[in-house]
Amino acid sequence: MKRSIYFLLILSVIISACNPSLNVTKSYVNKEVTPKASYTSIFVFAMVPDNTVKVTTENRLEKLFKSRGKTVVKSHVLFPQTGNEPSRLSVEQNTAAIKKAGCDAIMTVAVVDVQKTESYNSGTAYAPTGTNMAYGSYFGYYNYMTPYTSTPGFYSVDKTYYMVTNFYDTASDKLLWSISSTTYSPNSFESWFQDYSGTILSQLKKDGLIKK
Repeated sequence: MKRSIYFLLILSVIISACNPSLNVTKSYVNKEVTPKASYTSIFVFAMVPDNTVKVTTENRLEKLFKSRGKTVVKSHVLFPQTGNEPSRLSVEQNTAAIKKAGCDAIMTVAVVDVQKTESYNSGTAYAPTGTNMAYGSYFGYYNYMTPYTSTPGFYSVDKTYYMVTNFYDTASDKLLWSISSTTYSPNSFESWFQDYSGTILSQLKKDGLIKK
């Protein structure tokens, strides 16, 4: 049974050799803004309504960037949720808090759309294998074979997640880099994040925003 995540997830995703489920559909680098030589402290913000997915995603991003020598500040720590609603701050208050935390870059991950596709999977007919397949009467053979001759069809729902990941320079408040991607029915958060993080890091290094 396939399990799906809301996001991010939010962010994933399984990339197999023959049929990858994460596809980068668009990438953008702002050539008009000169980035720092290297960003060392990153504010990560998973923009998803499900708080569990948000926290899990930001925790995994923290672990990922820390393994590369970066300092990470998570939005759910800097702006803790109170009750059922996240903290509501003005843009100015939000930006001021991020700068005060010492972050020189901001990374946001958002699910911008989810599309569902329902499909019918037809049943299959089959027979059990074995040596004792002959019966002396029709009724005996019928009673043996009937429960095994077919399986019922069923409906399944596949989901395609449309995601946007942005990377901002905190000092100038300018977008440096953006990547749009689609994720098709990820089996689990772990498989999604493994390939999502690999894609993101590869692109950030390629565009010179992260050195390692």
